[in-house]
Amino acid sequence: MRPIHRAFTLALITSLSGCALWSNRSASTSERPSDANIAAIVLAANRVDIEYATLARAKTTNPEVLAFAKRTFDDHTALTAALTKLSERIALVPQENVTSLDIRDDGDEKRQRLRELSGAAFDSAYFAIEFAYHERVWGLIETSLIPSAKHPELKALLLEALPTLGAHKGHAMSHVGPRR
Repeated sequence: MRPIHRAFTLALITSLSGCALWSNRSASTSERPSDANIAAIVLAANRVDIEYATLARAKTTNPEVLAFAKRTFDDHTALTAALTKLSERIALVPQENVTSLDIRDDGDEKRQRLRELSGAAFDSAYFAIEFAYHERVWGLIETSLIPSAKHPELKALLLEALPTLGAHKGHAMSHVGPRR
């Protein structure tokens, strides 16, 4: 197996494993995340992708990777700022929970794996991780966080974020797999 394909396969497998999401837990319980839990989950998810983007910007020279990293960095920084501003205005204190901690820990693990790669292997793994990450977070927001959000402005912010996350997922997906 060529090194780039090995890196891609490793990244894809590790991206698809990992953090347990609230939507998986909620299937077996009636417990839904509170607005405080939702805020912590979204902040953790944004922090993870900002850190992925920061690492990519430091490790790659590929213009496509650099452009994608800049876009995700800017978009997730803006979403963090909007959520922070909303939280201050409505006195919402983010409350860490199993899902936010799982997202954080999974991001740390993936970032460590990315640090070990370079060149085309890094670029391929970065896009694979980004695709799986955005697919997972998009699904979590759509199926669990939006239906659970009680404050209308929090729900609106989550709805507003979905198209951006979907665009990130689509862009990363277009770079996943062997290049022809």
